[in-house]
Amino acid sequence: MTVLVLANLVSLYLASSVLRAPQGPWDESGLTGIEVGSMCLILVGAVALLVAAAAVRRRLLGLWWPAIPAVFVVLGVARLTYIVQNYPQPNGP
Repeated sequence: MTVLVLANLVSLYLASSVLRAPQGPWDESGLTGIEVGSMCLILVGAVALLVAAAAVRRRLLGLWWPAIPAVFVVLGVARLTYIVQNYPQPNGP
């Protein structure tokens, strides 16, 4: 359970960085940070989801534990999709 709490806290920190708005389409470093943060949020959330699912399957935790990492995974995917769709990369230098 401690591992899941720590993973959820890391995911919460990543979610707070992912939800910040870029200054505009020219803000490449901000957009890149949001994209990398979204990918990290998806990765940490997926690992936490697998750990929670295994613990629920062994009846060590309640059924609601996998819901928290699942929300973080969905948030990461949604934010990454939004950034990629609304801020396309320019072609060439």
